[in-house]
Amino acid sequence: MKLITENLSFLDTISKINMTNLYLILLILTLLLLIVIAAKIFTGVKVGGEPETGIKYRLDNFSNEILRIEVSVKTEISTNRTETNETLRNVRIELSSSLKSFEDKLSALTSTIDNKLVLFNESIISSSKGNKGCIRILYFRLLKITCRF
Repeated sequence: MKLITENLSFLDTISKINMTNLYLILLILTLLLLIVIAAKIFTGVKVGGEPETGIKYRLDNFSNEILRIEVSVKTEISTNRTETNETLRNVRIELSSSLKSFEDKLSALTSTIDNKLVLFNESIISSSKGNKGCIRILYFRLLKITCRF
């Protein structure tokens, strides 16, 4: 019976608290719970004291990964730059040798054409000298024939 009367007295005290006070108490308890949860998340420590993968730990991990990726990207860019420079140097060397080869072939062709032009000129001169003689002979024969008439 004593237990029943104690429960009734507890209910009497609860009923004496008005609804506004009850909402205020619930609000305070909710805020305290949120503060505890936020502290737990940001410190990354469990209630038992063991480390947990909280936001701070994740941010540290994320920061470390960003640094690792940054170093990797810089290394890759440097390697690509070196490879590009080497490739361009090889292309320039190949182009230079191709142009030199073309120049040599063009010089040989030009000298061959010059030699053939000189020979052709000499041939024309010699045949014109021979033709001059033939033309003179024909001219004089023609004069003889015209003089007879």
